[in-house]
This record gives sequence, structure tokens and C-alpha cells, in this order.
Amino acid sequence: MSMVLGDLKTIDGLAPQDGALGQDYTNLSNAYGFLEQAGLPRGADGNAYLGGLEAMIGLASDAAASAPTDAADAHASYLSAREQTQPILDDINTALGTHYVVPAAPAS
Repeated sequence: MSMVLGDLKTIDGLAPQDGALGQDYTNLSNAYGFLEQAGLPRGADGNAYLGGLEAMIGLASDAAASAPTDAADAHASYLSAREQTQPILDDINTALGTHYVVPAAPAS
């Protein structure tokens, strides 16, 4: 979980128009993949949780692919993935008794 939050903070701290963010987006996609491999948290709705992770993996991968040529499109994909992260964290928090929260969005 800390990988996802760390990747979000890293990307949030960089300029969205930076075409070099591709590797950061790939790292985020991989972090979502690790959560998927970890399995379903106790009590979570399998379809919503795993479907959400699949969507975020795809969005982060799309961002990585778009970054070199279309930084705006890449950033939009990233923001969509970022927005969908908290429901996944909520499922993990419920199962583990933790309090993970997506960091506040940077000022635009």
C-alpha cells in the first residue's frame, strides 16, 4: 500500500506536462498490480475491488504509454486512476484496521 501512496506523492510533486513521467506511471501501474496479486481484502466486494484495480492498472499503463507524446492525455489518465484509489484503500482499511488516505491533490 505504501508503494501506491508513495507513487502518487511522487507524481503529484512533478510537473504534469513532463513527458518523462512515463516510468513513474509505470511504477504506479505495477504498485496497483501488486495489490491485485495480494488478493481480496476480507469483506471486500470482489468484483468492485478487483475491477477497480484492473481499471487503475490500465489507466496508469495508458498514462505511461501516452507520456512521451501527449503529457496532457497521460495526466488525465493518471488523475482518473488517482480518483479511483480511495475506494480501494477503504476496503483495505476495513480489512486491516488501517487508515490509508490518498494524499490531498496538489494545487493546480
